[in-house]
Amino acid sequence: MNRTPLADWWRGGVAPILVLQGKEDINAVPENAKRLAAEFPNRVTVVEIPDSGHAMLPEQPERIATAVLTYLRRTLP
Repeated sequence: MNRTPLADWWRGGVAPILVLQGKEDINAVPENAKRLAAEFPNRVTVVEIPDSGHAMLPEQPERIATAVLTYLRRTLP
């Protein structure tokens, strides 16, 4: 991470971005997702996953699946 400047990857290209954010994540803190969404409001969708940290997939698999499917239904033609 230290070898690649933040500016080189922060934008994430030009495609829409879905951020699944664990509300209790202390490694990838929720504030980062909020900053990304504020900087790119037309491209970034943030879904906060309650009761989950950085290992949110095993912690909240149903909520993650629901969030991804909901996002895809809204964004795909």
